[in-house]
Amino acid sequence: PTDEQLKSWAKDPPNHQGGNWCFIVLRAGMTIWFPVGFVHFASRLSGNGRHTMGIGGYIPLCSAITQWAKILAPQLAYPNSTNEKVTKTA
Repeated sequence: PTDEQLKSWAKDPPNHQGGNWCFIVLRAGMTIWFPVGFVHFASRLSGNGRHTMGIGGYIPLCSAITQWAKILAPQLAYPNSTNEKVTKTA
């Protein structure tokens, strides 16, 4: 997303309209990698009894430190833009 799209979304995530939306259906054995700041959502298509494993986390890359800072600043300004507790620690 562009800086303006992120800013607009961060101000009011539940009511944000706009940006470029896309989807992909992952099949067994497929993996997806989201870059820093990529707003995303995951859902199951059916309850066919097959298990889905999802692993999430943050992998800070030195090469992306500028992008990390651009993401963290709006999260501090708009705490409701993340599903995690965002607090200032320093």
